[in-house]
Amino acid sequence: MSTNDDKVQAYIETLGLRAKAAARLLSGATEDQKNIALKVAAESLRRRTNDLIAANDADVKAAQEAGKPESFVDRLMLNQARIEGMAKALDEIAELPDPVGRKLAHFNRP
Repeated sequence: MSTNDDKVQAYIETLGLRAKAAARLLSGATEDQKNIALKVAAESLRRRTNDLIAANDADVKAAQEAGKPESFVDRLMLNQARIEGMAKALDEIAELPDPVGRKLAHFNRP
């Protein structure tokens, strides 16, 4: 494995550990706290759109240089409309009732 691969692996492991710690914190959050977090995340996406697009440009160029298929590059590419779509989706999720602790469906299988 190359040094770059080691760095990527270490970064991914760090992200995983941070996500696990965040999940423990969020498990005790109230509906209002979760909705505020979703709205703050949406606003952060909107506020940092230009930064995200600039960083994404480097990722897209690297994927193109690596010979990735055009369909892969297209899914990777961010633009203002895609980022706004992500932010809007977060806003919409915040408006939904919190499903945690609710029975959403019940089925009896034969």
